[in-house]
Amino acid sequence: MRGFKKLSWHSTFGDIEVDELQYRIGPRRQRPSAQSAEVHHRGCSRPLQRVVTDLGADLAFAQAAGKLHEHYGVILSPSTIRQVAEGHASALIGDAGAEPAWPT
Repeated sequence: MRGFKKLSWHSTFGDIEVDELQYRIGPRRQRPSAQSAEVHHRGCSRPLQRVVTDLGADLAFAQAAGKLHEHYGVILSPSTIRQVAEGHASALIGDAGAEPAWPT
């Protein structure tokens, strides 16, 4: 079974929205466009996440939202900027806590 579903995400070029063909295999859905673009519905693209993380690390999240709108024309809420920046920060902390693998 297949059908179309809207897929939209934020990018450094602005908001992008496409009609995506989705497949259902039993109870699971497959979204080939979202998988190949590596985005989630209403999420942020990787380049935008990099910009947001950079701004969020240097400025208050509300100021980062203003700079993002000024330089890229993208409107994101300060809470979204916080979630993206803190998500990448926690991923770094998680990676730093792992012990390096020593040869035996």
